[in-house]
Parts: sequence; structure tokens; C-alpha cells
Amino acid sequence: IRLDKVTQTTVAALNALPSHCGPALDHRSREEEFAVYQVVGRIVRVKREPDHDLHIVLEDPADSRERIIVESDDPDYRGNVSSPFREQIAAARRMVDQLVGPPGSEQLSKVVGLTVRVTGVGFFDMYHFQVGKSRSCIELHPILAVERVGNTSTQR
Repeated sequence: IRLDKVTQTTVAALNALPSHCGPALDHRSREEEFAVYQVVGRIVRVKREPDHDLHIVLEDPADSRERIIVESDDPDYRGNVSSPFREQIAAARRMVDQLVGPPGSEQLSKVVGLTVRVTGVGFFDMYHFQVGKSRSCIELHPILAVERVGNTSTQR
């Protein structure tokens, strides 16, 4: 993974990549999966998954039909414990937890409508009925950083 270069892009541009939604290998194999991207998006959904990942659905501020899933991994779960990127995953998870609150927090629903800047690694996930997936099936997984953009929420 090329951590030294961050590609600033949009949710719409990531949706426009050639689609790779079919059965996926359990490892990175495509060029886009070795790149780090940074997007600005509005949070439309947050869900804690059984695998301890936090799925955040972002919509493009310029077009609410353009969406992408960004995922924050649990640094202390399964293979992440021995990952060479564990410290970065842990730092990013702390950023996400500051934003969305700890497990069981009522804060999850309060972040819907916030605009955030997310930096993460490209990953083509196979289609498995996930809400908010991009047309290309690319996700930012794992998230490496997240920060609020602007001062106010635009609750809907």
C-alpha cells in the first residue's frame, strides 16, 4: 500500500471507477487497492457490524445519489492485532470513536448529516447487499483518518 501518496478525489469519481463487484479474493489485487484516497462526504448512515468494523456511508456533497462505504476496523480484532498497520488502524479508530461515540452511544444518530474528510485505502468489496455501496464496489477500508469539515451539522 502506497501510504506516502494520498489521492484527493470525490465520492462521485470513486463511483465512476470500473466496477469490480463480483466474487472477490480475500486480498488486495487491483491497482486501486494499493492507493490511499481522501474524500469529503456527508454522513448518511453509521452501523456497527458483528466483525467490529464501523461502516459509515458517505454521500457526495455535490450529488446525494453518489455514495460510498468507508470502514473503520477494530485494531484489537482478529488479523488486525498482528497487522503492520495496526497503529494506524488504532489511531484512526480513536478518531472515528471521537466522532461517532463509543459502542452503545446515542451519538451514532447525531452524526448523520455531518460533513467529514476521510482518508482511507481503496478496497473492492464484493456485493453482499450492503447499504450505501458505491457503483464500482470500492470502499475506503480501512479508514486512516477522519475529521469534521465545517462547524455545523446539516441534519436532515
